[in-house]
Order: sequence, then C-alpha cells, then structure tokens
Amino acid sequence: MYNANQYQQTISVALRAGSALLFAIFLFVRSASAQVSTGQISGTVRDVNGATLPGATVTVIDKQTTLERRTTADSDGFYLITNLPPGGYRVKVELKGFKSYTQDDIQLNTGDRVNISPALPPGDVSEVVTITAAGEKVEADNGAVGQLIDGNQARELSLNGRNLMTLLMLVPGVVVTTDEFDRGGMTFGSIGSYNINGQRATSNSVTVDGGYNQDSGNITSITNNVSVDFVGEVKIASSGYSAEYGRFGGGQVNFSTRRGTSNYHGGLWEFLRNDKLNSRGFFSPQTEKLRLNNFGWNLGGPVYVPNKFNSDRKKLFFFGSS
Repeated sequence: MYNANQYQQTISVALRAGSALLFAIFLFVRSASAQVSTGQISGTVRDVNGATLPGATVTVIDKQTTLERRTTADSDGFYLITNLPPGGYRVKVELKGFKSYTQDDIQLNTGDRVNISPALPPGDVSEVVTITAAGEKVEADNGAVGQLIDGNQARELSLNGRNLMTLLMLVPGVVVTTDEFDRGGMTFGSIGSYNINGQRATSNSVTVDGGYNQDSGNITSITNNVSVDFVGEVKIASSGYSAEYGRFGGGQVNFSTRRGTSNYHGGLWEFLRNDKLNSRGFFSPQTEKLRLNNFGWNLGGPVYVPNKFNSDRKKLFFFGSS
C-alpha cells in the first residue's frame, strides 16, 4: 500500500545523504588543490644541546597582510603550518625559560616545504635571537625539477600577444613545436604548442591557484586566460614532482594569482605598439602600419569598516585587475 509520508521521508534522507557527500567531496577538492598552490613551514624546536622542546609556541606571520598563524610544538618538538600562500614570512618561536627566536625574510613559493628548526638558548623570553640572513633554500624532501617565474618577471618581460603561456619558453627542456607565434595563428592560451621534456603536449597540465584550468573538450587550451597583471608567480614542474599534482605525466604549470595586502596598492598601465617607433626593414620601402594600445588597471588592499569590521586589517583582502 502506498504511504506518502514514508516516501517523503525516504527522499529527505536521500537528499541529506547526497548533500553530505557533495560537501565532503568539496572539502576534499579544496584540500587537494591547496597542496599544489600553497606552501608550508615545518621544523623541530630544540635546545642548544639538541634535546627537543615540546610545547614551544610557533607563530608564522605573513609580511604582506600581517596575518598570524600559530601552533604548538608536539611531544617531539615538531610543528607544521600548512596552506600558506606564496609570499614573504617571519617565524617566531617562544618557550618559557628560553630566549625567543625570530627568523625574518623567509620567501615561500608555490608548493614549497620550508624547514625552520631553531635551537633555543636558555634565557628570558624577552631576549630575542634574530636571524636576518638565511642561507640558500634547499628542499631536501622535494625532488621536483622545474623553474619559478615571479610576477615581476611575468609583467616586465615582452610577451607575444601578452600571452602568459609564452613564459614556458624560458624553461629548460621546453620545445616549441609550431612557428605560428610569428604569424599570430596560435590559439590564445594554448599549451598544445609545447613539448616539455619530450612529453606530448596533451600530457601537460595547467592550473590556476591549484584548480584545473584546461578545457575538458580540448585539453590543449585553457579555459581561463589569466591577465598578466593578475599573476603573482608561475611554478613550472617538468619532472620529479609528487603525486599531489596528478592527472597528467607531462609538465605541471601552476599560476598563482596576486592577493591584497594590509595596505591599498593600485596602478594604471598602457602597453603601446606603434609603427612610428619601429624601424623599416632592409627590403621594405616603408614600415607597416601598426596601432595597438592595451590599457589596464589593478587594485588591492584590505576589506574593512573602521571600528566595525576587520579594523586591524588582518582578516579579509581583495585584489582585482583587468
């Protein structure tokens, strides 16, 4: 016999289960993508004799936004802070009965795993040991081979058509397989014109902030042509990368976008190409007519309302660009 109430309850339970499953999948995707587009700082806190110091307070400060992330060293003196956006950081370590430790000017790039393992001498917490000059950064637990191109390089280099994919030509092991750059026939944003370490172009992967950015119907083109002015850095891993990247076995190209800081910054720009600035070819009677004006802007900073919301400018930020 048909029971309408029982049928409705069954549908309600199924919808709740489906919603929970979708939410779990969303959380998994968010955490998986963050591993690619962010970095982490970890280490072991010890005293000058090498004994571990559990309970030490470790604070990581984002120098762009002054946002602080804090954790406590475990029973083995180990600490780990993950999901840190690319940028400059300061690390502070404190424990009662020992001098405080501060290391400045730590540059964290996309996918970096930086180890900071201080040795705290006995003393008062108010006494601070400050390290301002760090040695060359070596990632002993990461065997990826590739290259990092920072945002300033991306914005200052002469890119054909303002196409960010041409940055791949700076990386050793990358071969351009078409001459259509000169004729302007290459599909804008295409990765199908590059072979990385001998791999087929269809084996390469492009992500933006860790999110997949290729057209599922034509994987040699990207779905979101990121503005040059919007790029914070480009991390290109050609081989030896870890399983967190997945999907393809060729080159892994990850664009990290810029972010707002605790202060407002912005700018206006124009890129000009004009035949009046060009020289005539040796066999040409005159210069070819060329008129190209490319305008744009960018603006970033904190989102706050004085004495109402985010007054310390440490919680919410924005960045926009044309």
